[in-house]
Amino acid sequence: MTIGNSVTSIGNLAFYDSVSLTSVTIPDSVTSIGSRAFEYCGLTSVIIGDSVTSIGSNVFAYCSSLMSVTIPDSILRAGFVRSVFNQSKKPEKRDDLRKCHQHSEICL
Repeated sequence: MTIGNSVTSIGNLAFYDSVSLTSVTIPDSVTSIGSRAFEYCGLTSVIIGDSVTSIGSNVFAYCSSLMSVTIPDSILRAGFVRSVFNQSKKPEKRDDLRKCHQHSEICL
């Protein structure tokens, strides 16, 4: 699924328990993703647009099939992996990790 360019934020629990949702592309128009927005989804891949600067906790929690996430440089929050992927298998492929920040678990 590709989210439309008119969307500027994804609210808390927006796609909660959408088990049939297997992939999502979040466009550059989106600047924030709310807590638990995709919790318990059937996602296997996610592309997050370059304009996202705020991301809530447990966004991809319990997404056990998630294998690939493209993360922009704009997300600099420490503990990103721990808080966003809580209780999920950490993706094997994390694209666009050109810059690792020393206080962020994203580099693990």
